[in-house]
This record gives sequence, C-alpha cells and structure tokens, in this order.
Amino acid sequence: MVRFVCLTVLVLALTTPVSAQDTAEIDERSLEIAQQTVRLIKADMLTDQILDSMVQTLEPSFRQEYSAASDEQIEQAVQLMTDMLRSNRSAIVEATADAYARNFTYEELEELNAFFDSELGQKYMFMSERISRLGVIAGQQLAQSAYDEALPQIDAIMAE
Repeated sequence: MVRFVCLTVLVLALTTPVSAQDTAEIDERSLEIAQQTVRLIKADMLTDQILDSMVQTLEPSFRQEYSAASDEQIEQAVQLMTDMLRSNRSAIVEATADAYARNFTYEELEELNAFFDSELGQKYMFMSERISRLGVIAGQQLAQSAYDEALPQIDAIMAE
C-alpha cells in the first residue's frame, strides 16, 4: 500500500500546476499543435506504461494491507483500482498536451514536432525509454551500495 500511495503522490505532484505559467490561459492554436506533439511522443503509450506499472503494485499492496482478504476479494479490489486508473487515461494524455501548450510557445512546439517527426527524433523516442531504464537500474544499484555501506552506521544509530 505504501508503494501505491507513493506512486499516487508522485502522479499528483507531477500533474499539479507549479507556476503561474501552468495556470495561464492556453491559446487554441498552441493547444492544437501540442496535441500533435503528444501524438508524436506517443503519450498514450507512455501513459499506458505508467498505469501498467501502477497496476502491478496493486496486488502485493492489497495483500499486505488486507492480509485476511481472500484471493477473490483481492482480485476484485485490483480490478476496481485498475478500472479507475485506466478510466483516467485520456485525461492524463489531455493534461500532457495542456502542459506542452502552457510551457512551450507555438513556434517551439513546431520545432519539437519537426524533431520528433524526424528520423533522429524517432530514434530518440525509441532509445530514451531504454536509456531511462538503464538510468533507473544504475540509480537502484548506487542506492543499494550506499545502503549497504551505511547499514553498520544506521544499526549503530538505532542501537543507541
């Protein structure tokens, strides 16, 4: 459940306006080209990946939180949350277009779209997922090493 709450807080933090620019009016022309941007970056697929990763945490979280629940109850709870998360898919994609429209000028969006529509842009989109995944793995390994190194000191602190 803790992981689910953390993911929820992260999603809220990423989608909550953080500046006056994020709450400014969006001109229709910028929004239209920003919608093209989210199509080019395949925001729908990225959203599906994020939702899939959230869904994967549901069953273990529910089992931990509701240890007395039957398999059927856990399955029903997972399905309920899965349906609720997926029902927000289009809203997330729309919010992504809004964010692009609010944070880039029309001309900048044209340049972004030209890049994402180019061969290099397509390669970037393909490789960025792999590069990000490798970065996450490296971060996890570094965090584990730091934890292993600090553990004796943490044990000493906790023993006081």
